[in-house]
Amino acid sequence: MPKVRVGQQIKEALHGKKAASNKSADIDFLTERFKQLKVKIRHLIEALRAQHLSLLRMNETRLLVAKRVAALANEGPVASLAGTVPDEELQANSDDMTSYMAIHQNVHVRHRLYCDRFLDHVVEYAVEWERVVVSRVAHSLNRADKLRLDLDHYQTKVDTIRSEKTRRIAKGGMIDSKMAEKLYRNEAKLSHSRQKYETYASDLSQLIEEVTARGWKDLHPILLKVSQFDATLAFDEHQLLSNLNQVASSLKQIATRYHLTPESRLKDLEGLTSKVLNAPSASDENLIEDEPKKDKEYYMESMNSRRLLESTSSSKENNDVVHGVMTSLKVVAPGTSPPSSGTLLSQIGAVANAAPPPHAKTPTRRSSPRNRGGFSGKPKEMNIPSHSHSSSNSRMIQKSPRGSNNSRMAQESPRSSSRNRERASSRAP
Repeated sequence: MPKVRVGQQIKEALHGKKAASNKSADIDFLTERFKQLKVKIRHLIEALRAQHLSLLRMNETRLLVAKRVAALANEGPVASLAGTVPDEELQANSDDMTSYMAIHQNVHVRHRLYCDRFLDHVVEYAVEWERVVVSRVAHSLNRADKLRLDLDHYQTKVDTIRSEKTRRIAKGGMIDSKMAEKLYRNEAKLSHSRQKYETYASDLSQLIEEVTARGWKDLHPILLKVSQFDATLAFDEHQLLSNLNQVASSLKQIATRYHLTPESRLKDLEGLTSKVLNAPSASDENLIEDEPKKDKEYYMESMNSRRLLESTSSSKENNDVVHGVMTSLKVVAPGTSPPSSGTLLSQIGAVANAAPPPHAKTPTRRSSPRNRGGFSGKPKEMNIPSHSHSSSNSRMIQKSPRGSNNSRMAQESPRSSSRNRERASSRAP
């Protein structure tokens, strides 16, 4: 075992690497390459560990999302498709692939198994690779450095003895046997240490060359395992997650059944009133047959409310038109002429066209006597100018809506006029 040359180490620390004159240039070059390789292996291990943690985290978060979705969908038509939150102690059932929760539960169990395999066969191999390479090469470099220190020590000692021998000869002195023996002994040690260092340095150079230049051989198992892992994981997940296509198809059928659009309802929820949001459309009548009795009553009440709103708006417009027509039929001031029959016929025709068909049951708002035709109190007698106008007006009055006070008063006005003429003739002498 080489000695610890503290003095030589102090000299190198004080004077730098220039004091180590016997250091191999190949060892220096290969040592730099090994340091770079060691850094790359360390970065690979950190990346693999980060991938393993991300796989575990993604597996847990994906299952957590499925649980939260199932918790929100515990009621409604999508409850069976979202699934139920499983018990933590229960294992996944590979036969149940009908809900989002069940599918992700199976994916979670399978994914956790793959994560354990990734840790055992990929991450641990990279850690072992770093341990073997670094420990072996680092130990060899340390031993080579000690051998070099021995070589430098004997080199320095031999140089010192030779310098002393030369100085004595230059002064004319004699070389005693003790100095000659000492020089001979140190030269032998120098030769032995040089041979030992050079042999070890050659072996170390081959080792570092094998580790650095042909390190792809050690990388090959990692590349193969990660390729197999990614392919197997993707294929297995594809087989399991492809069952979500059936879930998506069922959700599309529900969207068609309940008239849901691909766009979200958030804008409607933000701006529309609750009555508009709850009122179903006319096409929602097809859903009544498939819903329970309570849902039928709800849909019927909602549709009746919508129809009432629509009929109320239309009847209001019709009442405005009728009010304008009947206003034109009021008692005309003396000296003025009534409106033309063409104008009245066009207005009454507009009322007839705008009125709902007889078979349509549209509830209308009950109007007070004050609002019927614009009359209030006892009807006034009508001033009928001539026979032609009365005939045209009588025909127009027959086309007016039933139940109005104007039509009854217009029908009673000719009778009252005939009675007045009979009374006048009886009184005549």
